[in-house]
Parts: sequence; C-alpha cells; structure tokens
Amino acid sequence: MHYGEGVVGYTSTHDTDTWVGYFEDLPAEQRDCFRYNVGAEPDDPPEWAIIDEVWASDAILAVTTLQDLLGLGSEARFNEPGTLAGNWEWRVTRDALDDAIAEQLWELAGKHVR
Repeated sequence: MHYGEGVVGYTSTHDTDTWVGYFEDLPAEQRDCFRYNVGAEPDDPPEWAIIDEVWASDAILAVTTLQDLLGLGSEARFNEPGTLAGNWEWRVTRDALDDAIAEQLWELAGKHVR
C-alpha cells in the first residue's frame, strides 16, 4: 500500500462498499492483478490480503470495518451516499464474532507492530 507516514489507512469506510463487495465487482483481470501485487493465492480471502496490506503500510493508523474483518459482501454495506432507504441497517450478530477472527487480527498486529 502506498500510505505514507502521518496518514490513516483504511480498507473501506462507512460510505464505501465492503472490501469483498468491491472486490467481487472487479473484472477478473483486476482481481488477479490485486492478488499478484499483494502476493495472495487465488484461494486466499481477499479481505485479509487488503487488511494485511493496510497494516503493513507506513500509515500512522490502520483501520478496517467489522464487515471487512468478517469477509462480508455488499449485503453488509453501511451507507450508500445519495440514497434515503436501506442505510445504517446492518447489525452484527454475536455468533458472527469468534476467537479465530480475533486471533488472526492479533497475529497481524504483532507482525506489523500495530
């Protein structure tokens, strides 16, 4: 990632699609290009590849959304600017959160000293 020092790096925000939703909408060639550039295998979850890239950047702060941590698609998008209906309705369920996600995030934090 090309986040420099003194900036905040995001995987996505409340006003953008989730990373998986964005990734799934890309043409196959662009998905392949992304995987190539981050060293991800075809079966690697793209959301963890981008989280790893943001965490590895020089950004002073690395941020991701819960939807990206959970690997959710467009159905979990928070907000679509310019629309009145369907915004801010997504909610996480308790059973969606598990120790495996926490452990993976903990490992990335240690790997990148975050």
